[in-house]
Amino acid sequence: MPSRTPILPRLGAKSTAVSATMTIVAVDLPVPEPAVPRLSIEYCTQCGWTARAAWLAQELLTTFQHEVAEVALVPGTGGVLVVRVDGEVVWDRRDDGFPLPTDLKQRVRDSDTVARVGGDEFAIVLPDTTSEGALAVGDRVRERVAAHPFLQGEGFQIALTVSVGVATLPDVSISADGLIHAADSAMYFVKDRGKNGIHVAG
Repeated sequence: MPSRTPILPRLGAKSTAVSATMTIVAVDLPVPEPAVPRLSIEYCTQCGWTARAAWLAQELLTTFQHEVAEVALVPGTGGVLVVRVDGEVVWDRRDDGFPLPTDLKQRVRDSDTVARVGGDEFAIVLPDTTSEGALAVGDRVRERVAAHPFLQGEGFQIALTVSVGVATLPDVSISADGLIHAADSAMYFVKDRGKNGIHVAG
């Protein structure tokens, strides 16, 4: 019978530090009118939801301060609580209930793509995102991974760090292959200098 000896350290034993890598590619092609999203939160004033709407707006602005043009509060009536991105409904209380900030943020950025490239390397593609916005996303990912107690509930103590490389089209390349190569090089720049950091190509 195969051995059932755990291969990960139990709590109380020496913790294990694991490093992952991440490549972020952001597409920021010049267009006559930059596609910077505008968010609105329509809320029921009769229901006393002003504070709730303001709280959601603050959460969105804190997370997406470099990625949105505005978050507008729109007074409404009749129990309305609707969040729109560029006029498109992404959350409606009547269908979805009251939103938690984490769930709402996921819907606001549902155009992003996350993929495993191979081994411990992942890539995030951020359409209509500047280098500054991609840097903010990468830093949030890095900080949250470092702060998360992985497998603590199973009796393990695993610490993870992430090395992030950021590249933006067309700032560093005009081709997809060149963009990925630039982001990969930026990621290895971090790994070669101690890991657990972020670097922008270019």
